[in-house]
Amino acid sequence: MKDAYFRANAAAVIINESGNLLIGKRKSVQPETWKFVQGGIHVDETPQQAILREIGEEAGIPVNKAVVLAEMLDWIVYETPTRWAKRSDRIGQAQKWFLIRIPDSIVPQPDNNEFDTLIWVEPENLMSHINNQRSETYLKVLPVLLPNLRF
Repeated sequence: MKDAYFRANAAAVIINESGNLLIGKRKSVQPETWKFVQGGIHVDETPQQAILREIGEEAGIPVNKAVVLAEMLDWIVYETPTRWAKRSDRIGQAQKWFLIRIPDSIVPQPDNNEFDTLIWVEPENLMSHINNQRSETYLKVLPVLLPNLRF
């Protein structure tokens, strides 16, 4: 494909002060699909600006309450399986990952566009919610951003 490309994307592992991780259930996707907050990076944004915008848009988290604790040095690049692809010119995504902490007092709210439900999960229960498409990426990211936890 002549003009095929990888979409630049920012993604966040959001952890609260209690040590739980935030995941969202994708709206109108079957079978049920859970994932971390993520989204495209606009031309005029840095990856960090993009993820802070995304956590506000998708989870209603105020930017001034979010603390970026870590950023992966490497980009995670993956191809999207053909059956999951929304666009024929997009090969997959190149993701920049962040670890973001928010206070327990913040109650994330789904945007009802990307997510219809947001839940906090204990790290050891995370992977039971994640489908095979994302599990490979998550198992690369999580040990880097949260090296003292087991998944």
